Amino acid sequence: MTGNKNHMLNILIFAIVGGIYNVIAFFLIDSHDRVFWISYAFTMIAIVMPIIIQLRLFTTGAYPKKVFLGLPIVIAAFIYLVVQMAAGFALMLLPDGLYKVSVIVQLIVLAVFLVFALSALMVKNNAEAVEAKISEKRFFVSSLVVELQGLADRADDPLQRKKLKALAEAVRFSDPMSHPSLAPQEVKLEALAAELEAAAGKGSADQVMKEFEATLTERNRKAKLLK
Repeated sequence: MTGNKNHMLNILIFAIVGGIYNVIAFFLIDSHDRVFWISYAFTMIAIVMPIIIQLRLFTTGAYPKKVFLGLPIVIAAFIYLVVQMAAGFALMLLPDGLYKVSVIVQLIVLAVFLVFALSALMVKNNAEAVEAKISEKRFFVSSLVVELQGLADRADDPLQRKKLKALAEAVRFSDPMSHPSLAPQEVKLEALAAELEAAAGKGSADQVMKEFEATLTERNRKAKLLK
């Protein structure tokens, strides 16, 4: 709900800016030649673009992401709007014969914003992909810790509870990154964790825990070699 309110507030702000700009452009500037209309068109693009972005975010329920120099895209668009409005008003003062200069300057301003925004978006998407991949690789260790902690909490034997907690801590401080070459050890650790659950409170649990610890040590040793 808060995100939607922010979207609507941003749309309202840009709409107000657009209204004020139109009042200034048509009532305070007398000469509406080619230079005027070119600057007007580029500035209206700068006003309408963030409104379209906000409407898109509003309909999808998303919140502005940081994609442009660490700033949300809407703030970046607002900075572009301020620059474009300043350039547009200045270029409106040019003689009509210099309309090509007006086009070139404002195209450059727009192109610079688009290049940086799209480049930052690509970097952001790549970073998110890497982060997702890392999270997936860390899932094995975190899930195993949760499983062992659960076994420890349910253990009736105080000694077994202590050993299970020690195993959980050993897994917690293991190398969190998984790797295809570690699959044999990790599959075995998962199987041993299932055996521990079946052997809870039995004498065979101690042997399973020893095997688990040895397999974990082997897995961590191989993980170090992969660095």
